[in-house]
Amino acid sequence: MLKEVDVIACEDTRQTQKLLNHYGIATRTVSYHEHNEMTRAAELVKDLQEGTSVALVTDAGMPGISDPGFRLISLAIRHHVPVVPIPGASAFSGCAGGQWAPHRFLPV
Repeated sequence: MLKEVDVIACEDTRQTQKLLNHYGIATRTVSYHEHNEMTRAAELVKDLQEGTSVALVTDAGMPGISDPGFRLISLAIRHHVPVVPIPGASAFSGCAGGQWAPHRFLPV
């Protein structure tokens, strides 16, 4: 997936770059975090509307629940841009009754 998109929006480009380097992925990255989410979300949605494919990578857990991804996802949905979640293996987030709770691996 990350090899196929045009740009990867990263909560922390340094951490994401380690993953990308490990797998030999050369996709362009842009920062997307709590300090720039107001402006960057609008830029990314504009890019999406123009046909650019964007992946959002967060530091931990499911993007869009308790991180800056929420603003980007909400804005994309408001502008009728499809959002496709692809959960990772490290965390699962479930929603119930308007509340969210992170769920991790069970202890052994």
